[in-house]
Amino acid sequence: MESASTSGSTPIRRNSIPNKPTKDHLKRVGSGSSLYGTDIVLEDQRQMVNQLANHIIHTCVQTQPMMSTSLLAFLLLNKHRQGVSMVELVASFDWLKQEVLNHNHDIGFVGETQDVIEYAATLLRDELVSVEIKQKASNTPEYNNNVDNIFLTPTTTLPNVFELAYYSNTVITVFQLESVIACSICAVADLDLFTCQGQSSEECTISRNEVLEKASLLCDYLQYDFTFVSPCQDLQLELSDALEKLVNGSIIEVVENEMTGDRRDQEYAQRLAKSFAQNDSDEEDGGEIDQQYTINLTDGECIEKFKFLQNVLSPFIETYWLVAFSLTKLLHSDKPETEFIKEVHQYAFDRVEKGMAYFAESVSMDCIKNAMKVYQHLKITEVYFNGNRNDTKMIGLQDRYNDRETLQMFIHSIECFRM
Repeated sequence: MESASTSGSTPIRRNSIPNKPTKDHLKRVGSGSSLYGTDIVLEDQRQMVNQLANHIIHTCVQTQPMMSTSLLAFLLLNKHRQGVSMVELVASFDWLKQEVLNHNHDIGFVGETQDVIEYAATLLRDELVSVEIKQKASNTPEYNNNVDNIFLTPTTTLPNVFELAYYSNTVITVFQLESVIACSICAVADLDLFTCQGQSSEECTISRNEVLEKASLLCDYLQYDFTFVSPCQDLQLELSDALEKLVNGSIIEVVENEMTGDRRDQEYAQRLAKSFAQNDSDEEDGGEIDQQYTINLTDGECIEKFKFLQNVLSPFIETYWLVAFSLTKLLHSDKPETEFIKEVHQYAFDRVEKGMAYFAESVSMDCIKNAMKVYQHLKITEVYFNGNRNDTKMIGLQDRYNDRETLQMFIHSIECFRM
């Protein structure tokens, strides 16, 4: 075998040292956060990095195991906000645990349900969840140890509700797409779930295309709070699957006719083909059949499930509406951004203090800032530096929305999703 020293390549000197770089070889980049200057980074590279980051975030969220504290906080804020007995909570906890598993998420705890709940309540502390024994005529040890008399109530007042919401938000990813569909159905049907029980289902007929259109709009609004799908997934296909889950749960029902089965099979085949297609033509989009649904308003259990799904995203929708409503203060008059944020936050806080807001967690400053970021991204508002005011960062409306009627139409596009 020929040795390295006798090969055709240039011999390597043992004591050779690479040329030391000179100052001429060192160049200062134009960005402190990138190896490349921002002037030479192509837009497709930006998009690739952004999509890769979103893919990683989505995967991390989907693979994160759900802990007992998160499930308990989620149930208390979205299903039992006024408090619940231990017996009912055990049933709800078992249901939620099964739903998490059915949605391909992991559970990070084991044990008997009541023991898990009591341990989770201990971890959340009395400041977030109060546990009390309901005293009646009997006050015997046997009575006090009965789970029927244990009552848990969440703290829904400021500021403790923020911490409880922090634990709860982990579970939102399990139901986020179904919640988007539920809120969109209410928006399309102009439905109030708290007053509609007992109405005829025929009174609330909705169009599949209209619901999916509203759902896409809501996903656009909440894009900085949630990563609904990874970049390699089709949002419309995932929303359609979420809509089918509500059909399978009897929350909404298909308007039957002789062609219903064939149409649904054809619809699903078209959606599946589009998810693999590289380029979708406008003609294909217009070829889908618009299915009609009715909302099940006669089954109390289905209505409670519907309310639960609507509750999941309602605090976020409330915040986005508050920010949108506050944009009326910018009509024909720009303001310093920090001043505007303080005004919005104070307005949200005042609504909670006066009992006008059902969700105290809607005061969240992070959500307010995300809403402002979305409206800037959607070109509703513009942010710029005012050199005449010591480079103060200003916020104002884009020319198109600097009109009361146009701005009101935009505000209504968010308000229709509210409870």
